[in-house]
Amino acid sequence: EADGTVTVAGRNLTADQYELVLETAEDRPSAALRSADLVVTLDVALDDELCAEGAARHLVRVLQQGRRDRGLHVSDRIRVDLDLPDELASALAPHTRYVADQVLAVDVRHSDLRGAREAGSASIEGHEIRFAIARSEAGAA
Repeated sequence: EADGTVTVAGRNLTADQYELVLETAEDRPSAALRSADLVVTLDVALDDELCAEGAARHLVRVLQQGRRDRGLHVSDRIRVDLDLPDELASALAPHTRYVADQVLAVDVRHSDLRGAREAGSASIEGHEIRFAIARSEAGAA
């Protein structure tokens, strides 16, 4: 009721005689809103597509840091060489254009960078990667 009473089995209970608790039936992350009239439940399961998107965003962060470490100007166009394990390369393939656009890469190539002195390294999704960044002859944007 609006006055805080609840009727249970024909008996009226006042607010000090009960505790209203909202719970979800499933074992999933959830919380009641402050108004206590709604429960929000989140689906936090990760599928392969979400993991690949996360890996692409992580790769962008790694490459952006690589740009800064090399002293490149924010508008410089670059060439990127990536040495990725096959599983990660496959997962990232649909996101190549996104990565290139985010880091202003005119070219993203897959290369064997073992032993390359100028190659950077990082860990993405538990995979060790190597990358090389060079300013493109195309110059600044």
